[in-house]
Amino acid sequence: ASKGRAAELPLFQQQTGSECGLTALNNALQEARFTKESMQAAADAYLRALEGIDEDRGEHISDTGWYSVQVLYTALFSAGCTLDIDNPINTPASLENCIGCIQNWQNTHWVAYIMVGEEIFLCDSLKPRPEKISAAALAVTL
Repeated sequence: ASKGRAAELPLFQQQTGSECGLTALNNALQEARFTKESMQAAADAYLRALEGIDEDRGEHISDTGWYSVQVLYTALFSAGCTLDIDNPINTPASLENCIGCIQNWQNTHWVAYIMVGEEIFLCDSLKPRPEKISAAALAVTL
């Protein structure tokens, strides 16, 4: 959106069950790329790759749809996405250089942040719609 015009609201998915990780990824990427099946496949791939090292399935996926950060990374890599782990999103300005980002709140809930034009949105899949937030509010959470 050009300066002075209201940005269009982003794609937004609400979660079912505990699928905040799945919806956070889709909301951050702005496309419905991940499904229950693709997340299950990512969990299976992660656990196969670390057989004998990290085999506690319950720490990485639950029946209600919760996924660990390791499964989220595996899902992203499996979908051909890359992560720049050397340059984390730690300022509002750094969000401008990526499609979106996800953040974990208190090790219980995943949310996404995206920019549409010059506006920042918090995409919390427990809420009915994305929430426009200020750069100052984002800076407090980073």
